[in-house]
Amino acid sequence: MAHRVKDGRWVTVAESEFDHEKQGLEAIKKILPDTEPFRAWANFEFRDKKGRWHEVDLLVLARDTLYLIELKHYRGILTGNDHVWRRNNRTEDSPLLLARRKAQYFASLLKDAIREWGGTEAVKRIPYVQELVFLHHEQFVCDLPPSSRINLYGLDGLEGVTGLPGISTVLLAPAEHEPIPERDSKLIAALMQAIGLVPRRQRQVGSWIIDGQPLADGDGWQDWPAFHHVNAEDHVRIRFYTLPPGAPRSEEHARRQAVTHEYQLLSRLTFDGLQAPKDLVDDPELGIGMVFPQLRSDTPLDLWLADHTLSLEQQLDLIAKVADIVHYAHRHRVVHRSLNPRSVAVRERGGQLLPQVVDWDNAGVLPANPDTAVTRLSGGSLTLMAGIANDTARLFAAPEGSRPTDPARIDVYGLGALAFFILTGGIAPATERGELIDRLRRDRGLDLAAEMPQVRTPLRQLVLDATNPSPADRIASVGEFVARLEDVRNQLLLKASGTDPLEAGPGDELAGGRFIYVRKLGAGSTAVGILVKDTQVGGAQRVLKVAKDHDAAERLRAEAQVLGRFESDDRIVTLHGVEEIGGRTALVLRFAGSTTLAEELNNRGRLSIDVLQRWGTDLLTALVALERSGVTHRDIKPSNLGVYQSSSRADSRLVMFDFSMAGVSPDNVEAGTPPYLDPFLGTGARTRYDTAAERYSAAVVLFEMATGKTPTYGPDPGAHPATVNDDVTIEPGWFEPALAPAMVEFFTAALSRDTARRPGTAEDMLRAWKQAFTAADRPAAAGTSDADAEKADITTALTAAGLSARAVSALATVSVTTVGELLALDPTTLNRLVAREAKDTRKEIVERYRAWTKRLGKQQPRPSNTELRSLDDTVALLLSAVSSPRSSTTRRDAAALILGTTPGLDGLASSTELAEKLGKTPQRGIQLIKELQEDWGKNPATRELLDALRDIVVGVIEDFGGVAAVSTLTAEIRARLPQSGFGNVDAHAERTAAGLLRVALDRLHEHETASAEVTLVRRRHGRRLALLATDEQLLNAAEAAARRADELVSADIDAVIPAAQAAAELRAAFRAGYAAVSDHATTPPMPNDSRLVRLAAATSKHAAVSGRGELHNKAMSPAAAIQEALRGLAQSESLSASQIRNRVAARFPELGRVPQRPHLDTVLAQTTLNLTWDPAREVYRFPDAQPPSATTLHTRQPTVVPATDTGPSEVEHTANVVAVLRRSLDEAGFLAIGVRIPRDRPGEHERVAQHLAEAHGGELVDVTTELIAGMRRLADERGIPWDLIRAADAPTAAPRDAQGLRAVIDRVAPVLRQKLRAAVFDAERSAAPLILTEVSPLARYGYLDLLAELSDLAAPRRRPVWVVLPQLHGQVGALVDRKPIQLGSPGGQFVLWREAPQPVPTGTDRGGR
Repeated sequence: MAHRVKDGRWVTVAESEFDHEKQGLEAIKKILPDTEPFRAWANFEFRDKKGRWHEVDLLVLARDTLYLIELKHYRGILTGNDHVWRRNNRTEDSPLLLARRKAQYFASLLKDAIREWGGTEAVKRIPYVQELVFLHHEQFVCDLPPSSRINLYGLDGLEGVTGLPGISTVLLAPAEHEPIPERDSKLIAALMQAIGLVPRRQRQVGSWIIDGQPLADGDGWQDWPAFHHVNAEDHVRIRFYTLPPGAPRSEEHARRQAVTHEYQLLSRLTFDGLQAPKDLVDDPELGIGMVFPQLRSDTPLDLWLADHTLSLEQQLDLIAKVADIVHYAHRHRVVHRSLNPRSVAVRERGGQLLPQVVDWDNAGVLPANPDTAVTRLSGGSLTLMAGIANDTARLFAAPEGSRPTDPARIDVYGLGALAFFILTGGIAPATERGELIDRLRRDRGLDLAAEMPQVRTPLRQLVLDATNPSPADRIASVGEFVARLEDVRNQLLLKASGTDPLEAGPGDELAGGRFIYVRKLGAGSTAVGILVKDTQVGGAQRVLKVAKDHDAAERLRAEAQVLGRFESDDRIVTLHGVEEIGGRTALVLRFAGSTTLAEELNNRGRLSIDVLQRWGTDLLTALVALERSGVTHRDIKPSNLGVYQSSSRADSRLVMFDFSMAGVSPDNVEAGTPPYLDPFLGTGARTRYDTAAERYSAAVVLFEMATGKTPTYGPDPGAHPATVNDDVTIEPGWFEPALAPAMVEFFTAALSRDTARRPGTAEDMLRAWKQAFTAADRPAAAGTSDADAEKADITTALTAAGLSARAVSALATVSVTTVGELLALDPTTLNRLVAREAKDTRKEIVERYRAWTKRLGKQQPRPSNTELRSLDDTVALLLSAVSSPRSSTTRRDAAALILGTTPGLDGLASSTELAEKLGKTPQRGIQLIKELQEDWGKNPATRELLDALRDIVVGVIEDFGGVAAVSTLTAEIRARLPQSGFGNVDAHAERTAAGLLRVALDRLHEHETASAEVTLVRRRHGRRLALLATDEQLLNAAEAAARRADELVSADIDAVIPAAQAAAELRAAFRAGYAAVSDHATTPPMPNDSRLVRLAAATSKHAAVSGRGELHNKAMSPAAAIQEALRGLAQSESLSASQIRNRVAARFPELGRVPQRPHLDTVLAQTTLNLTWDPAREVYRFPDAQPPSATTLHTRQPTVVPATDTGPSEVEHTANVVAVLRRSLDEAGFLAIGVRIPRDRPGEHERVAQHLAEAHGGELVDVTTELIAGMRRLADERGIPWDLIRAADAPTAAPRDAQGLRAVIDRVAPVLRQKLRAAVFDAERSAAPLILTEVSPLARYGYLDLLAELSDLAAPRRRPVWVVLPQLHGQVGALVDRKPIQLGSPGGQFVLWREAPQPVPTGTDRGGR
């Protein structure tokens, strides 16, 4: 036996600070032999080629592999899956995923290093870098599924305890590939020195101490945890924006400028839950970074939901809070663009959920009008750092991509997708991007009915409308989403609003019917703005500014006194009165417009000349009125200026509002909003707020309107103006050319640091402003305009095409700069775009447009160079690169057939079929494919395109565990390349994507031939390519799973196989298929459960996958599909024929469409749903329509069951109990049934449980007995004396014994949880209730969340669940050992038992069927 590895082969780069880590390293060091090629490097950091730093616990060079090992000293039982692990009742990301990324980065670094030394050939000497996780605690048990245990190892000799193979089995395994020779072992050791492995270390950056591993990374950024060097409890997350080592100084400077600019923009956003940066730091190694406040307890939404179950009301509250945060950002012109579960963190404080929206550095600037961004996004990322979306973000990203014409609707989609995720309890909309696009195209949005058959129609429709794949058909704004969400919430939960305006919702009457609530406009620290209709003045729109409390009411009354002075001024909001509404003080104000100037301003650069002149005049007119009345606003800024239009034909005007700071003492010179607050207040003799400061604020707003930016002083844009000696920086190029000299003169004075140089009054300022626009109206030389217009062609710039300065300015602000771009607009869009311009300007533009259209014809919009090519553009590029001899067009004809522009050939047809179609010999078909690849390989653009497509194919197959169906690959290609329109499934797009897959595989084949290395193996079914994999064994495994899928769905053509059951069956078949053709016993790489089910179905003959990931037969009958898709529907629901058909299509997307009426009536009659057609209302409804249930999702008014003997009579109470039980039976609802315990009958609750089981065919489950049985089984398996466990449960048990018992409970309780979940969520549909008794251990050992999960209103229960609870010591309610069960509807899911005279009939019994 070889001796233990010595220090020469074991390099400790840094000593570990932790004893447990030292023990884990020592355990590996003991087993490694002191022979070639074994080597190891412990505790180091490396910097990847993108400039990011990574910590590595251990790197081991074994016989044929380099292992990157993550050490974890976890104790207890581990559950979870490939992506998340759960231990100690908390969910976390799988460390294996992090280790995998590190292994990929490190492998890339090694290959780059050896390539510099020995060229491309030398790369082959680098072994494969494999990630491992070593779980080295002696009291660790792995309960992960077998497919999730791959690359996890435990301590040697404890395999029977940990459930994992010992670490030596992998590190000392015989070589499966070519062994590493001694020379390569020494080469790798030398490379380690050349790379420069550095010790782990603590870093200080600015005021922050970084002490820990990176939290996350992406393309161009990396997040690190840190704490303040003085206050160690001040925890933050620092996002560093990295550059590759050796990046040029110019790139470093540009990055710093961009991040600094972004910091200035984001740090101004102040809203609870919007995670804006609090500091800016710079580090020579890590780069420039923004510091974000982040408590250690903040948890990403997906991980938090994995540990918590929310009631419907809590779900809707959480969605509303996230929407409010995004709405605030939109009102301040910032759009997030990447809302997903990882961009939302949940913070818990005092029983409240406080979501935090993070990752705003991928944000963009919101345009004022969606129509204005004609050819490009009005703003890209705030900086250039936004990287490629991570896997989670891609599954929640809007289908139009991140650079659409209307970026606001990206966030509407994101909110809809997050709502879907939250309402389904953490189910992602899809597992792959291609699957998501298919779902959106098919269902016209994300349809909750697929996952939640019982979902109420208003909630389902809200999510569908928010996620409509066509932006034009989507909910138009986040404000509208917030309003509709509030409306749905009130419908579902029947919130009794009373007369309190802060509790009211859309449609509610306030102040005795005078006001009709329309929507909430926004909320500040003291008041809430509500848009209402005033019935006293014909339903005119008004705004109620409602005080939150008494102190706020006093401030509103003071504001009312100020506004009372301006009753007749059109540029200042009008006060219509002060009212007491629902016990709150409210100002009744004129509606100042649906948008604010802050929302209108965007990065178009500047407003047009017409709008700038008009709105600037409005602002200064209001300022003149203020000065004449001796009033200072104190907070003039774009968000306090409404854009109001009295009618569609009237010009838009600015209206000043929010005078809440007008009463602030002049001695307070810090009140206000930078950069609009005069920065020179408090300096020199200016110790009080003055009118010069008021005019300065207005000047900053005017400057922003004229340039699209705020003013700066001196060379450093981040410097405070008062700390530098420079005056304001003004560049003529920032302004419209016709106005530039006058604007420079105006703002040089108005923004001067010297108040003596500024205009002395608002009237002087208004006069100078009007004078500045005279230059724009100087007439051109006679006849030159018409002559220039006559000479113009589609390439002519508008500045040279005979248009006036005002017309050119109007079109430039909407990104139209040439005649061709103007002619690419349709007349309706053009009229909408210039609607805000002056009448003469609009007339001039329209007349020129008509003349040029007549002479030059209509033009087609040209895609931006920055956008991904569409499917059609990609095909056009490939076809354009095909060369053909003059005498023959065969090669072009072949390309057209392959790519689908000429019909008649399958995209993945063989070369022989291609030749047949062209009338050529089979050999010529092979030659044509080679010639096409040669053409495309010579052209740089097509070569790059095909390489990108090849990388997509290889990447998807790797993500799937090494094997994928052709249909999946086609869908992914279609998803990556945008396409116009999102109608029904596009056969053309399907065919085009198949052709692109074909040419990508042909490109891969050329690489394989040249390198003599096979990357992918292929499997055809008949004449069609069906599967691709990295080896033959995986192909066999996939086909074995497909055969098993066919067997499962063929046993009963109408059966639906639950996802968990299907995955378990297919896993076994996959492993068996792999083992059947493998030379040695190895665990195959396994796709995760969802991917495995989809892989098997895609490869099978008869199986299909439902919207919930279940397996079913493609020939399933319409009646069975309807029965399953509508189970649990509330008796009060009514559905149109199209709604039924759409719900079924969402649940079973691969079935044929359900028939229309009247054939639908026949199909419904074959079900037990008892839905009948109501011709008067043209809907299907239940004959015995009842109010929506409170025992399942569709809750409105809770069923109130008195908890004492007062109130209704015994007969009434008993009847109420009967009604509640019947509702629960009909709708698979959850009920906690309280049973009073008389002194003489201590087991009364047991008798009632038995009675309920006998009366309703229920299944009794004694939870205590189940847990004890599980503990006995575990004790027998582990050889633990049962008396020892019993003693540990005694009140006098020693702490160590109690800990041991807790470990046993933690082992057994998850098994019971899974059993109950399977009985409730995965079993066949049944009206027989599952009746739980003796649930006290759940409270004692912290597992009451199981009952919360079962009681969730949105849970997809397949049978009723009743929990029988003894009511002891005068306590009444859903209590277990004095601890409350978290119910979705406390009033409707608890009932106090009264003996019913006979069994409760179910809906089927009453229906006479």
